[in-house]
Amino acid sequence: MIVLLLCFVGLPVFSIASLVAIYRSHGQLVGKGMAIGSLCILAIFFIVAFLSLPDSGPHTVPRSNRMKCAQNLKQISLALDNYYEDNNHHYPPSLSSLVPQYVSFLGIFQCPSAKAQPMKGNFDEQLCSYRYICYPDDSARKFDDKMVLAFDKGSDHQMEGMNAVFADGHVCFWSRERFIAMLGELAGNEKLSMPTREALRKTLAEVMAEGPVKRESP
Repeated sequence: MIVLLLCFVGLPVFSIASLVAIYRSHGQLVGKGMAIGSLCILAIFFIVAFLSLPDSGPHTVPRSNRMKCAQNLKQISLALDNYYEDNNHHYPPSLSSLVPQYVSFLGIFQCPSAKAQPMKGNFDEQLCSYRYICYPDDSARKFDDKMVLAFDKGSDHQMEGMNAVFADGHVCFWSRERFIAMLGELAGNEKLSMPTREALRKTLAEVMAEGPVKRESP
């Protein structure tokens, strides 16, 4: 935006300076050099203006869906946190336990990129876009900025990666390979209780079963 503003200001200033220079030279300054300079400025101006236009192509749809998906997970995180506080610091056994007391709109359980038919009336695990990790104790809260609560199933975002929400409420978009590596690291964290590590190992096995893991380039 700043570059575009500079072009708007710089172009007329350069044009006026060119006219003054030609006038003072009594016509000896042929307009060729100035004309070439003006054309260059104009070309830069149009390129910058084109690049500054907002995205409106089809590639913006997955980006928009990813943002809506992140908002869904934030809402799920809030509901899980409320359940946790209301139930003696225990997480629910499943996402369905949040309905209807903590979640009334079932649409937050569906990523827009999944293009699944909407849930009607009751929570449907088959139509739910997110996998939930049920931690059996509160040891996960000691590392709430690292502990994943829920994340995308499968490849909703065109194999680009997956959104994941953490126990402290923040959402990150991870490549599948990085996400698997992170789960493996958490599952080996001896500061977590054994039941929590077993829950992480189970989730890791489920994610790994969805397909081969590609090695990320360094």
